[in-house]
Amino acid sequence: PVNYRYVDLALKTWSEKRTQENQDAYDLILNENADKIKLNFRLKAVIGLSAPNGRMPDSYQTSNYSKEQLAATLKSSFVTLNLTPTVHSFDFDETGRVVFDINYLAYVEDFFDERAYSIFADPGGVLGVSRTIRELTVKKHARNCEGTERLTDLNAEYATIARREKRIGLKRFLNTLSNDQKIYYVNVPLSKARSFVSLGPYGNYDDYIDHQSDSFIKNASDQATQTANDVIQALDKYDISNPDDPNLNELKASLVGINPDKNYVSFFYISDLIDTIMVNIEKEMSYIETNLASSIQGKDYEADDLSIKLADLKKYRTNFSKLRVLLGPVEFAQPHRYEITNEAGEIEYKTRYDLDFVNFGDIPISVRYFAEFLSDRVFNKDEPHYSLTRFLNDLFNNLIDSFLNGQRCFDFDIDQKIRVNQNVVTSYAKNYTGGPMKDEITNLLEQKVTRLRNNSQAGNPTRLYFPLAGKTSGDIEYNNKMKRDQTLLNISGDGDNSTYAPLSHEINYFVFFAGRTAPG
Repeated sequence: PVNYRYVDLALKTWSEKRTQENQDAYDLILNENADKIKLNFRLKAVIGLSAPNGRMPDSYQTSNYSKEQLAATLKSSFVTLNLTPTVHSFDFDETGRVVFDINYLAYVEDFFDERAYSIFADPGGVLGVSRTIRELTVKKHARNCEGTERLTDLNAEYATIARREKRIGLKRFLNTLSNDQKIYYVNVPLSKARSFVSLGPYGNYDDYIDHQSDSFIKNASDQATQTANDVIQALDKYDISNPDDPNLNELKASLVGINPDKNYVSFFYISDLIDTIMVNIEKEMSYIETNLASSIQGKDYEADDLSIKLADLKKYRTNFSKLRVLLGPVEFAQPHRYEITNEAGEIEYKTRYDLDFVNFGDIPISVRYFAEFLSDRVFNKDEPHYSLTRFLNDLFNNLIDSFLNGQRCFDFDIDQKIRVNQNVVTSYAKNYTGGPMKDEITNLLEQKVTRLRNNSQAGNPTRLYFPLAGKTSGDIEYNNKMKRDQTLLNISGDGDNSTYAPLSHEINYFVFFAGRTAPG
């Protein structure tokens, strides 16, 4: 192992003029220490309370713990911090000492803010291969003819292609959601929509939901069937003597759009959105790694650049396999207005709030909102790429700020003062039955699937239910793990030595939840 010093972090910003004699070594050092610093370097600190050497103190009469319990508690106190250094500064304090300040970012948030993890990843991989070939071509020309007109023209040409491919990527992403039956449709008649805008959360929508409880939400295939039935019912009002009339299709199309009781809103759930993005990223990286070498033949590139790129792609994919997006609850406060009579005999209106908690992944967002969100964040600003971590931060903050903290939806203030909380947690997976590393939640879900199948039980195999007072006792798999380990995630590593934290077992969780800043 290399014994790094803090000053080595400062020396990573060292530079020397590029000359003809040192250009190969210069380019290699620049590539490894600047372009790929996130891939090649991070700081890892394992922090906790160590048990004292020798005998553990005996239990005190006033305490109800044993020596063994104390040792176990100390062992479970360790946490892992994965950090990416960003910038540093040298300052002098009043005594003349040199103060070396280093700023860090959480490794997960910073590392996955890379082009390789774009939300517009092409599951077919063709766009990804084309983009990588362009990258290697530009790299060759930047090295050999930096600042020339040819390089300028090449960048301009490729920028146009990249803009077009982003739009193609969005279309393919929505097609993937649709093909997987992840886009749903809900009928919101215009009268109900106007009522919602006027009354907001103070309105009563139970009658509408109960009225169409069996067909309230439809997927794409159900929606197509429902639309066809609506058209047939509308056509029954007309005297259609010739079913082959060429004007019939035009009439059908017009009937779909003029019914005020049929105003379908298309939407998908955040969990399905994130699942689709991560699956597409995985598929694109795998396709590029497999097909880049054959697809680039005959193109303008350097063989060494291709070899380095293939090695980097393997590292990117390995790191991505250790990423998990963990979504927690969002606190909703449903307002209810009521009347009271004060001491002066006057009627006053008060508001009480009924609290409810909904998982971030179960929140629906409309296709229209999503398209407008991306237009504002990416297409209108001509961003070169939109990474997974930046997208998640932007999306969750925008949802909370626009709909729960915003004051533009209605003519009155419904600000709930909700704040998005984001955290990064490093856990350590175990090797289950000699297979690949699995995170704790995936392992518990697989146990649940086995139980449901073997016992012919009904249940949702993709959800792990926690105990909730007065509502559910939780899944037995979760309860058993908590009884055995007292924690869901194994953040303290394994072994008697709590500082044992193998990189090969590491799982990085990107966690989001939201709650009110103050009780109401």
